[in-house]
Amino acid sequence: MQVLRPGRIDKHIEVPLPDLKNKLEILLFATDAMPLATDVDLSSLAAHPRLLAASGAELIGVCRDAAFAALREASTGNTMDQATSRQGTAISVAARHFATALAKCPVGPNC
Repeated sequence: MQVLRPGRIDKHIEVPLPDLKNKLEILLFATDAMPLATDVDLSSLAAHPRLLAASGAELIGVCRDAAFAALREASTGNTMDQATSRQGTAISVAARHFATALAKCPVGPNC
């Protein structure tokens, strides 16, 4: 790899993948400002088989994809709950939005 040639990077630091406790902390951080529906269980999401080898960035990406799924649903009027953007009410991110985000995530590393 050309990035690792001498003179490019003088330190190489390996960051291990987060364990279950750290995954939950990352998910809590990523969803802190996100209005979550009551059916979202971040503990079970952290232990989801598709996220076993996920990095912190990949976990945040799943949260971002779920939020975008909620926005897309609200903008098309295909909501199954009370939240729609056209009516000016709050949009909540539900478990189905996380399921949509996980469906785009391949099983194994590099979710």
